Amino acid sequence: MEDESFAAGNENIHISMTFGVCQGGEMPVDEVIRRADQAMYRGKHLGRNRVEKCNDLR
Repeated sequence: MEDESFAAGNENIHISMTFGVCQGGEMPVDEVIRRADQAMYRGKHLGRNRVEKCNDLR
């Protein structure tokens, strides 16, 4: 995605995406969201444009 650009008027916009994912199982939904959120910010810290799993958190 980072290599793609999108036209917006007279400008080209470049974007990147970082995702945090977590499989919940028996975990409460709010805990799944919290862990996925932590994983997303970890991915941003590690360089952006990536997917981080919550079970990778230490």
